[in-house]
Parts: sequence; C-alpha cells; structure tokens
Amino acid sequence: MAEFTIAEFEGCVPIPPNIDYQQAAGAGTAAITAYETIVPKCKAGDRFFLNGGTGGVGTFAIQFAKAHGCHVTVSCSTTKIDLCKELSADEVIDYRT
Repeated sequence: MAEFTIAEFEGCVPIPPNIDYQQAAGAGTAAITAYETIVPKCKAGDRFFLNGGTGGVGTFAIQFAKAHGCHVTVSCSTTKIDLCKELSADEVIDYRT
C-alpha cells in the first residue's frame, strides 16, 4: 500500500533468503488471522476441526491451537499429510481419499 513505511526496530526481522517479499508480507496477515480466531476462543482440552491445514492460516492455526492444549483434527491433500503431522496435528484427514 505504500512505497515506504516507518516501523519500530523491535517489530522488524530480516527476511530469510529463501522467502520472497510477497511471502514475507503475507505471513503476518496469516498469523494474526489464525491467532485472533483461535486463541481468544479456545481453552486447553477443546477439540476442533480445521478445514485446510496447510494453507497460510492453517499452518499457524494448528500451532496456536496445540500451544493452547487443544486437540486438532485437520484436512489436507495426500501430499501434505506429513506437513500437518510435523505441525503437531493430532489427526489428519486426507480429503482425496
């Protein structure tokens, strides 16, 4: 939205070399979306289903929910099952099968 912006130093981090500007710009939006929809509304022991566990929001959502002690079930494609498991999903449903 702007060619130049001013940000406080504490709110900035270097972009890793394997991440482009578009990916870096979207990470914050995906993370805050997952955080605001899960953390204020969940408590330890809650169970929830996340449809699409490997999208931008989904990858953050799994981790936020697990960090708050929730049981997480997600859906994803066959090729993304391992990613969901690495992110600590308790159950993974392959929507292709």
